Amino acid sequence: MRFKVVISFLISFITCADVKTQELFAINAAWSDSFSEWSYITAKEEEGTLGLRWLNGNDWTEWVFDFDGLRGTLQMKWADDPNTWELRSGGVVVNIRTKWKNDFSEWRISDGTTQLSFRSKYTNSISEWRLVEKRYGNFSMQTEWENDPRDWNIYDQLDETISLEAKLAMTFIAVINSIPRS
Repeated sequence: MRFKVVISFLISFITCADVKTQELFAINAAWSDSFSEWSYITAKEEEGTLGLRWLNGNDWTEWVFDFDGLRGTLQMKWADDPNTWELRSGGVVVNIRTKWKNDFSEWRISDGTTQLSFRSKYTNSISEWRLVEKRYGNFSMQTEWENDPRDWNIYDQLDETISLEAKLAMTFIAVINSIPRS
């Protein structure tokens, strides 16, 4: 009898537990004429932000984000080397590196426990990106309008083992490699 009570309790606890995972839905430029500020939207219509750390000076090497209680930075690990980026949020560090030097169509994203490969579908087009590994589920991004990097649809069906930080890293890489800089 005692065993049945414990099992019932565990089943009800597991089914009622609120698993905190965010399904990303979109990322959009905040302004039609600028790529320095972005808004994240989840499937539950919650929002977050991504923006240049220093708006003056046109410095594209440091970004800040605020999303679902997470605040952090994304920045080039070494000055003048866009092949390596780092996301930092609290105690979490996500390394973001090109698979091949100066080939910005495929990236390795690692949070210390999981390594992901994220790449553009076509090397000559930046309008569609996807996760290579299928064992974690599917994650892809596509511009709402072809070759217009202001609005992105995100198809996020990743399992709970993939951190929100890793998802933010993937969206950042697609966005940063698609925006025109002058």
